[in-house]
Amino acid sequence: MSKVLLLGNGLNNVTNNYKWGNLIDDLISYLGLRNIATKQKPFPLLYEEIYLSNLKNKKISEYDIKSYIAQKIGGLLPNKVHKSIESLSISNVLTTNYDYVIEQALGYNSQDLSDNGAVKQRRYSLFRHTKVGGKRVWHIHGEINKPNTILLGFEQYGGQLQQMRNYVVSGTGNAYKKRFAPLKDRLKKGDIEIVSWLDLFFTQDIHIVGLSLEFSENDLWWLINYRARRRLEGKGLGENTITYYYSSTEERGKQSKLDMLKANEICLHPIDRGYDLIYYQCAFDHLQGILR
Repeated sequence: MSKVLLLGNGLNNVTNNYKWGNLIDDLISYLGLRNIATKQKPFPLLYEEIYLSNLKNKKISEYDIKSYIAQKIGGLLPNKVHKSIESLSISNVLTTNYDYVIEQALGYNSQDLSDNGAVKQRRYSLFRHTKVGGKRVWHIHGEINKPNTILLGFEQYGGQLQQMRNYVVSGTGNAYKKRFAPLKDRLKKGDIEIVSWLDLFFTQDIHIVGLSLEFSENDLWWLINYRARRRLEGKGLGENTITYYYSSTEERGKQSKLDMLKANEICLHPIDRGYDLIYYQCAFDHLQGILR
């Protein structure tokens, strides 16, 4: 069965000094806000607090806020492990990152990229992908060239989840120029054309690397849970696997998440090392080994 890499922000954090916390602090400063406590708040709700406080104050548009975010993270650069993605024998790379570090690692810059999606979406990212170096790269939470697509707040997460559930469970109806029958029905018939990254979650083996999978990422947790329910209820949906890579050195602090992943039919792959370049190279080496 074909393999898919789902890459989070962890690999970026190893060699880029600009971290997520820096971005939040800069955003709050840019909006001229005070007394915003950032800790112990799920980010989608924290973003809503920041945005609503902005509306009461400077009233900077959400598009301008997202454009500011795009500008701040647009300078991130790939490292040597990013560049090893090119040698992986995979056709699809999914990422929750908004930046184009993966595309740069594959030898492309943002000016070379165009949306190859079967449906052109302005706000959500079910279909949008680029074709680079013989691979399709799917920015499932939006991308910096299209600031409106950058998935940040609770409201947009809700909209993303609604779009996803319609595509999988009930069909898209007249939401797009091209109509799609429910994915669950197409899976039963074996009628699968990969037009959305959601198709991959039920038809190919997914390897999740460098993604914290916070519980606030309700779009991904819904998808994982829906797949597990259908499988355990005996309703099929394919024989693919989903594997989550994590550092065993931090296992104790992640136990609740690991328990949830196990319950949802996710295979766990611990690596006995902290999150550094060698950790990520070990993950990619393991993936390369099972691709041979």
